[in-house]
Amino acid sequence: MGSHNLYKPHPRTKVRLSPVRQTLVSTLVNSVLYFLDSAVIILEAKHYRLVVCHNKQVLTDQTYETLRGAKIAFSKLFQYKAFLNSKAEWSHLYPPEQEWLDNKLKECVNYLSEAAISESRLRSYVVQNSP
Repeated sequence: MGSHNLYKPHPRTKVRLSPVRQTLVSTLVNSVLYFLDSAVIILEAKHYRLVVCHNKQVLTDQTYETLRGAKIAFSKLFQYKAFLNSKAEWSHLYPPEQEWLDNKLKECVNYLSEAAISESRLRSYVVQNSP
């Protein structure tokens, strides 16, 4: 038998560079039973981002340390909307199409910028009409 050196890669072993972290998502499969357009958990760097949308409004956009934590948070936030005490069913984590993910994140950005504009308009209205 040949010798095996632990410090050198085996000639047949391909040396792989560390891959760029790919974004992964888990979607709520039974969002219809919660009367929601969509609910997605996005793995970003080292945290999980829960994004829930309905009627072009972002109902929640929060980050959690674990996938389980994001799922529990969804259940606590939206169980009141569930049809007949349904249980949330999530897909496995998978790499989404980049265009789909960009559209989801764009919805959040647009909603938040519109909300900020509305809030600034409300503040200016209050300031102008205060005695």
